[in-house]
Parts: sequence; C-alpha cells; structure tokens
Amino acid sequence: MIIIGISGKINSGKDTTGRLLLKNINETVFHITKSWDSELFVSNYEQFEWILAEKTKDWEFKKFAYKLKMFAGLLIGEDVSMFEDRDFKKSTLPAMWDKLNLEGPNIEMTVRDLLIALGDGCRKMVHPNIWINALCADYIIENNPKWIVNDLRYKNEAEALKKLAKEHNDQCFLIRINSDRAQIIDNDSETDLDDYKGFDFYIENNLDTSVTDLEAQIRAILVKIQWAKVKEQIK
Repeated sequence: MIIIGISGKINSGKDTTGRLLLKNINETVFHITKSWDSELFVSNYEQFEWILAEKTKDWEFKKFAYKLKMFAGLLIGEDVSMFEDRDFKKSTLPAMWDKLNLEGPNIEMTVRDLLIALGDGCRKMVHPNIWINALCADYIIENNPKWIVNDLRYKNEAEALKKLAKEHNDQCFLIRINSDRAQIIDNDSETDLDDYKGFDFYIENNLDTSVTDLEAQIRAILVKIQWAKVKEQIK
C-alpha cells in the first residue's frame, strides 16, 4: 500500500517525527475529528499510544534494526523493548563483553557498540542486505501493509524500500530530518545517507524548532503525499 521512510542522525527526532506522522495521518489524511495537543502528545506518548493504535490499526511502525535488536537481546538477556531506551543503549555491558586490548586496559563495550558491531558484522559476513531482507520478508507476508520505517540509515535500505513498493505497485516516500541537535558519530550507519539524493521531503528539526513547527512541516508533507496518492489513482 504505502511506505514512509524516515532518515536522520541520532537525536534528530526520528521517533518523534514518526509519532507525529501517525497522529496527523489520522487528522489530516483520514479526517478523523479527534485532535490532541501536540506538546502533550509528544511528551506523554505512551498515554496516547493505545488510542492511536485503535484508530490506525492498518498502520505500523517498522524498523530495519528490530530483528537486530531481537538478536542482541537474546545475546545479553534483555527484552527487545529495552533497546528503545536511549539511556539503556548508552549503558556499559558487563566486563565479560570488554574488548581485548593488548596495548592497555580492555575496552568497555556499550549496548550501542554491540548493536553496531552485530549490524556491521552480519552485513559483512552473512549478507550485505541481511537486515533489509529480514524486514522485507514481513512486507511480503502482510496484507495491504502501511508502514512508517523510522530508522533509515543506509542507501541500500532506501533503495530497497523504493524497490519493495514498486514491486507491489505501492508507493514509497522518503523523509530526511536535518537537525543541529543531532549527535555526530563517525560511523557508516550515521553518514551513509549524508549525500543521498533520493529523498522526497526534508524536515528541519533544530534546537529552536518547536513541536508545533515540526508538526506543521509534517502536515505539509502529508498533504503532498495525499495528492500523490490521488494522482496515482487517476493514472
């Protein structure tokens, strides 16, 4: 049916953008009358989540990293939900996970380090598209899926979403978040899409960007997506 992919660096606001997208898909695209205060919605998302799920049963949040996090969770004995906690991902793993260092003290490993090592290692040693294939398998077996994929990090992931939608006569729209609040990390997972030219829309989410300003940008994008859907149906 439709895939919306969201890209941005750490702390750029990918999850917040995804949640506001879902909120406004209700209000803007499908004209559901119930509205919520945006600041309250973002700061207390868990309180609204079950209501939102009832109203958008056919929309799903998806992540390329979900099955990676499941894998990591099995290794360290943690539930996959823990990997959505920013502080947990910054936390240090037990000493048995320290990396050996012949030139000095062993190097501690954080949960984020483990995720990056597993993700990169499986791409290099198993298949370059391992996490892409794992996600695409879900799309193939689902009936009329509508996805918001809010962890787009690599060019091949972006192209895979476009290809997946095209193969099923569906539509794909890619959004890039630019932000001066983002955390800069020198890793392919954070830099690969810096020069990518295939984004359909751009969002500015800076330190001085309010939730209201962010939501206004999202609403404008949804209007354009709705028109694109209408034009596609007319063809």
